[in-house]
Amino acid sequence: MGRFLSRKNLAALVLTGSVAAALGACSSTSAAPGSPAAASVAPVLTGAADGQVLFEQSCASCHGVGGVGSKFTKDNNTIEVPAITFTDLTPVYGDKFDTLAADAIVKGLDETGQPLNRMMPRWTIFSDQQVGDIVAYLKSLK
Repeated sequence: MGRFLSRKNLAALVLTGSVAAALGACSSTSAAPGSPAAASVAPVLTGAADGQVLFEQSCASCHGVGGVGSKFTKDNNTIEVPAITFTDLTPVYGDKFDTLAADAIVKGLDETGQPLNRMMPRWTIFSDQQVGDIVAYLKSLK
């Protein structure tokens, strides 16, 4: 397994993601199916809510609560982890935010296609839906 997750934590993360996906599928909205409110609001809010859970379990320990970045010392080295809010990344990602954020999460690539710092995990355990949910959550962070 990777350096960042024990087998027990990985199993809990996968289980939590499955439960979150199941709860998202079972949730209902007050808007009538097919109405503009149901089509435009419910999926974004559900995705961002599920993404927040995944972010808090997987990303916040380094990127900080709310994606504001952090700074810590390990083995006498100061490590500065960047802020990854929508506001912080939009100047770099531009109109390709969704694609570039997903590539950073899963492939560990920056906006130019170059590898991010090797300390950034490559979150290949996430489904496309879970990655989309995390991206939706990042987009909600101003």
